[in-house]
Amino acid sequence: MTIFARLVCIICVAAATVAPVYAQTPGVPVLAMPTRSSRTSTRTVTAVIAAVDSAARTLSLRIAPDSASLQPPTEVVVAVQDATCRPLKNDRTATLADFAAGEQVVARLTWRVAPERVVVLRDLYDAVSYAERQRQGKEICVGVVDVFTATELSVRRADGKRVAFRVSDKTRLVRNDAPTTLAAFPAGSPVAVKPRRLPGGDLQAAIVGVTAQEVIWAYRDTLTTWNGSVTSIQGDERNGAVISMTREDGAKRQFLLSVGAKFKQGRSELPWRLLPGATVTAHLVKAVERNGLRYADAVKIASRRASKYTEDTVEEP
Repeated sequence: MTIFARLVCIICVAAATVAPVYAQTPGVPVLAMPTRSSRTSTRTVTAVIAAVDSAARTLSLRIAPDSASLQPPTEVVVAVQDATCRPLKNDRTATLADFAAGEQVVARLTWRVAPERVVVLRDLYDAVSYAERQRQGKEICVGVVDVFTATELSVRRADGKRVAFRVSDKTRLVRNDAPTTLAAFPAGSPVAVKPRRLPGGDLQAAIVGVTAQEVIWAYRDTLTTWNGSVTSIQGDERNGAVISMTREDGAKRQFLLSVGAKFKQGRSELPWRLLPGATVTAHLVKAVERNGLRYADAVKIASRRASKYTEDTVEEP
């Protein structure tokens, strides 16, 4: 065999070894897998049930190509129900047997590649249940306290629906725009809760207040950008300052400015004494506080009041 023939033989063998080969038995559908390289991939899909096998705990789903439109549904998978999967139908706990072929559902599926190729059914909802789940996970829940302990909170909404939340040391409690304790929320008292969806599907009470407005204010307190109007300044360029502002959401707040901070509107630099009355955007530093006030490392002035700028508006410390 010539050297050229040997090289051709080696190249062919290498190509056959490196190239992936997938065999398919005639008449047996291929298990559709996401086109990701990771070992697992989880996504929520809209689908039509093709078949239900309660005994085998499997569900055949015809998935829409874009997971939103069912025209035409082309991808079909057979999903195995996970032990933690809690199907919901008509906003009530259900089983696979409560679902039938032809029903439109929303499912959360995990594609596993190793140790074997399998699709796992994590969650299953009909349209009504999924809409309620989305509402609970995104909207501020307003109602009255049913049960409130150090680990759980149950809220009864005006429509009679009870919504359960987990409570932890990360849950913030506010009343009258100030921190408070569990004692401020006895059974039957008004309450508003900002939810946070946990990986397992449960709801965490992130912020608890008396009204939705209080909860919104408390949430925006955690953001890194505040927009509003400066009402006063306590301090100066030499010593640093406390800036008082009325935020665009109506909350009255204060933040700290370090020594030497500059303010510009366009290319013009403004003296500190002209800040009261200005509309500003303040960028606040995360997790840096002094005496309960956050620091701002940048302030952008959007507009200035045309008149009434006097040095009397500056408050000395």
